[in-house]
Amino acid sequence: MGKKVIKLTETELKEIVSDTVSKILEDTISIGEFDNAVKNSARLDEMARVGFIGGEYEVYVWTDDAGYIPHVHVRDTNSKGKNFETCIELNTNRYFLHGGYDGTFSSKERKAFAEFMEAPCKNKRYDTNYEYAVDMWNDNNSTATVQIVRNKDGNVIIPNYRTII
Repeated sequence: MGKKVIKLTETELKEIVSDTVSKILEDTISIGEFDNAVKNSARLDEMARVGFIGGEYEVYVWTDDAGYIPHVHVRDTNSKGKNFETCIELNTNRYFLHGGYDGTFSSKERKAFAEFMEAPCKNKRYDTNYEYAVDMWNDNNSTATVQIVRNKDGNVIIPNYRTII
């Protein structure tokens, strides 16, 4: 549930496993460090970027995400998720904490995330980054989809991400 899919050839996998077993036996790398190295070597074509929050955070959707709950990933840009990564549901204002994606935002970060999702999208086909994120999820994941909900004036109803539970 919620595991990233990393595509490797059989030869690449054998080399990684052989090298890692040697390092673990020599006690020069922990299993956790190896897991982080593998997790952060994922190919960029396995993600659909929604955008950046002030240069500090990257918001994206994994393609073929095993997480059955529609969500976006948010990671710090400096370490590409080594220091911080979380997932936030698209249908509601909840974290989807799974795997190593267990970060939570401060109130200032929640506000910045909410403003990002409400902001006009660079892609002019979408009014907001939220609509773009929903479309990216729906286009790249087949297990569960998100339906855009509009109010009586036709405006998209975005979950209140200023409060994320």
